[in-house]
Amino acid sequence: MKNASFDYVGIYNYLDHIEKPNIFFNKILKKTSSIGLIVKLLKNSKTDVQHFTTWTKKSLYFLAKRLNLFLVEPSFALADTGYTFYILRKR
Repeated sequence: MKNASFDYVGIYNYLDHIEKPNIFFNKILKKTSSIGLIVKLLKNSKTDVQHFTTWTKKSLYFLAKRLNLFLVEPSFALADTGYTFYILRKR
């Protein structure tokens, strides 16, 4: 799949386990123009042992701006899971 490209890549319950999200996203963006995220946004920066990062709506917008992407917010809820679906798209 070295030369493959994709319309969409989904990253679910994984973002907080990535140590260097900028590098990770830059690699993915070479293969796709749209990334779906399902994340549980936190109100504080307290992380579990296995997590490298925590995410708030503000930090997702910061990541999108840093990578020159649009952050598309959902128009629906994922039931009562506490998780939210977002899409990052190339400008």
